[in-house]
Amino acid sequence: VKANLVNTGLKYIDKSQSSYSETQMAITSIMFVDYPQTLSSKIPLNYSSLFPLMISTMKHNEIPLISYVKKANSSFLWSAKQSAICRPSKEWICINSPNIFFSNNLFKFTLTTPLPKIFLAIFRDISSQDSISPFLEYIENNGLPKNQFFAYIHNDIPHNPYRVTSECEPTNYINQNMEGYKSSYNCALKTLQIFMEKINIIDPEAIVVFQGDHGIRDLNIEITEKEKYLLLGRVFNAIKAPETCFKKYGAPKTTVNTLRFVLNCAYGYQLPYRE
Repeated sequence: VKANLVNTGLKYIDKSQSSYSETQMAITSIMFVDYPQTLSSKIPLNYSSLFPLMISTMKHNEIPLISYVKKANSSFLWSAKQSAICRPSKEWICINSPNIFFSNNLFKFTLTTPLPKIFLAIFRDISSQDSISPFLEYIENNGLPKNQFFAYIHNDIPHNPYRVTSECEPTNYINQNMEGYKSSYNCALKTLQIFMEKINIIDPEAIVVFQGDHGIRDLNIEITEKEKYLLLGRVFNAIKAPETCFKKYGAPKTTVNTLRFVLNCAYGYQLPYRE
C-alpha cells in the first residue's frame, strides 16, 4: 500500500495522531486551524462555537480557515455529507448540495435536538458516504477554478455503517464491525488511488492531504486501555507536497499541524506548529 502511495506522489507520515476522538471536535479544529479545547483549558467549552453550530453562530468570513484562504485570494470548495455536511454560504461552494432540510433557516433551530442525527441515520446510504466522487465529477464538469482553491472533502466511506466491499461494491456488514471496517478501509484506499490518478492529470501541482479525523472506536472486542488509545488516536496521514515544504516546515503529524503545513506551503503563511 505504501509503495502505491509513493507512486502517486503521496508521502505517508507514519505514527500520525488525531487531535480528538470524534468528528465534531476534529472538524472544529480544522475550521479553527487550532485546538478549541485542550487538557489545560480553564474556560468551559462553548458548544455554540463547535461545528456544526458554529456555522450558524459565527460570521462565516471570521472562521479562521475560511479567513486564511480568503486572504490568499483563494476560493473554498466543500464536498461533504453526513456529519460534515456543507451548509450554503457565499464564503464557499458546496459541491454536493445538501437536502433542502439543511438549507432552510429552520435547520439551525434543530441543531440542539436529536432531529439531525435521526434524519441522517434514516437517510444514510453508500452514495451519501462518498464525497470524493462528487468532487471529481464537479471538477470534470466545471473545470478547475481559475484561481487557487482550497478543497475540503470529508469522505465517510471508512465509517459505520459499513456498506461497501473492498472493491467498493454495495453490501451490508451486520454485526461484523471488524470485517466491515477492513472492507471500508480498503475501499477508501481504492478511492484514494483513483483520486490521485485523476488529480495528477488535471492538477499536477496540487497539494493533497488524505488524513483520518479520528481512529476506530466501535469495535466489539476486548482490548486494553492502551490499545484502545492507539486505535482511537493513530490515523492514516498521506501528503503530496513539494519536498521544499517538508524540509522547511517538517512532516506534520496531527490534524491541526497538517492544516498549518498546507496553509504555509500553499500560501506562504508562517503559522507555527502546535504541541
